[in-house]
Amino acid sequence: MRRKLLSILIALLFAAAAVAAVELGLRFFAPIHTVGVQEGYEYDAELGYRLKAGQHLLRVTDYQQEVRTNALGTANFQEAFRQYPNLVFVLGDSFTQGSGLPADASYPSQLDLILNRDERGLYRPRYGVVNLGLEGSGGEQALILLRRYASRLGPPAFVLYMGTDNDYEDDLVFTSGQRRRHLVDGSPYWGWLVRPLRWFANTNIGIRIRLASAMFRRRRALRSIGIEPFDPDRSPRSAAELQQPVLERIAAACRQYNARLVVTWTMQNPASYKWLQSWARLRQIAFADWSPAVESVQSSVPAMPLYNPHSGGHFRPWVNRLIAEEFARQILSPAP
Repeated sequence: MRRKLLSILIALLFAAAAVAAVELGLRFFAPIHTVGVQEGYEYDAELGYRLKAGQHLLRVTDYQQEVRTNALGTANFQEAFRQYPNLVFVLGDSFTQGSGLPADASYPSQLDLILNRDERGLYRPRYGVVNLGLEGSGGEQALILLRRYASRLGPPAFVLYMGTDNDYEDDLVFTSGQRRRHLVDGSPYWGWLVRPLRWFANTNIGIRIRLASAMFRRRRALRSIGIEPFDPDRSPRSAAELQQPVLERIAAACRQYNARLVVTWTMQNPASYKWLQSWARLRQIAFADWSPAVESVQSSVPAMPLYNPHSGGHFRPWVNRLIAEEFARQILSPAP
């Protein structure tokens, strides 16, 4: 019996050593970093997950990412917005939240500085820019956040929404219930296993397993409701057009609050950007047309990169600045 137990122990030690060697090899020679800080989120029965309130997290991998939230749970430096006469709610996913960037480099943070500086350049509270961006979310969650914070803070004067091409699939996965399986604190699905599983999920071996598992579960969730994964090259309709029902509901909520809606789209797929621009024009909804400004910079300075050259991806700060400037122009111009 002792020899048998010793053999098992030796086998386990060799297995552990082999796993450790693979992990170290991956970290040194083929590291994978993922955007987002998992411990910065917690379970939410309605949204699936949300940013924790009152936190300031800094993580450095092949880039620095910063997660800063106030007591309200929004991605803002301001703790409250009572001193601002006008509220601006900004909805979207990781592009809006500012994933993969310092917190002040997101376009909502840049927009706050543009709208609230007077003619002398001094900061004067006029527009409270509330960043409701939520990494990995779609339009359905954006609508929930709009209603939730309109109830908490009062109806906004303006609502800004930036869509992305993965919103359509994100909404389908969310409504299928898969979003409730995230490894976040307070998860009733994982319970006490959240922390040990999250520790393993942040190793390089765990990251690879997590990415493969997430892709498999995403495809399975979509096919369970008869939907094939979205392929912009094969789909006769753009991702933005597929999101039309959610866009209509966001527009209806804005009419209910008497809020002016301004929409835009990322440039992952120009077809979505153009479709949303046409949709907004037909409904007399403002569209933040920031793409020409970015293209003019790139045509004059071809070496200027659009996306960050690290694993976090997303737009460079100069792009976020131009997006913020176009949103500001729409806010400060007469309504259509």
